[in-house]
Amino acid sequence: MTAQHVLPGITMRVTRDPASGEQRDALARDWARFFRALSPGGLPWVMLPNVQEDCPALAQNLGVNALVLSGGDDLGVTPERDRTEQALLAWAAARNLPVIGICRGMQMLQHFFGGGLARLAAERHVRARHPIIGRGPQAASETREVNSYHQWGLFPEVLPPQLESLALCAADNSVEALRARNLPWLGLMWHPEREVEAHPADLELFRRHWGLVP
Repeated sequence: MTAQHVLPGITMRVTRDPASGEQRDALARDWARFFRALSPGGLPWVMLPNVQEDCPALAQNLGVNALVLSGGDDLGVTPERDRTEQALLAWAAARNLPVIGICRGMQMLQHFFGGGLARLAAERHVRARHPIIGRGPQAASETREVNSYHQWGLFPEVLPPQLESLALCAADNSVEALRARNLPWLGLMWHPEREVEAHPADLELFRRHWGLVP
């Protein structure tokens, strides 16, 4: 897959207008900067609304052939988003499409395969930074520091058999990166898009996962 042939679709968080009560979908503008850094001239991408079981057909009609499950919204808080992402993952699994789950998105990969989550120490994982230790070729092999914006996580011993860990938090051994054993799916608990300047290792992870030509 080259930059000319990959078209990622990215999921969005749910917001509610306090005055009207209208529900809306939203995405951090940081993603535009991150996608621009991935490929010379920028990488095209598509935002996917939380239209639940209708979303896979929309994604297919738009030519989407890769997915990013973005962060925000704890699982169970926005049922329409949960159903949208579960439908998209079933669609991606049937077509062997590459998926990258970010923070909540990685938690959704765990949930999709029947795994549970645990509440983590806020001082270590909520608006914090901490080192991780890579455990495989698709994660940083050396210790590096990442950002952290989540209160829920998981540990290696509760990973479903379909998943394996790639990096752990150096302080508490919670999983910071994982991949599916038999699908091209990758999960990261940190937010590559939130760094002021994209980390070269994060750009390499995305490029390698999507087969982008440098």
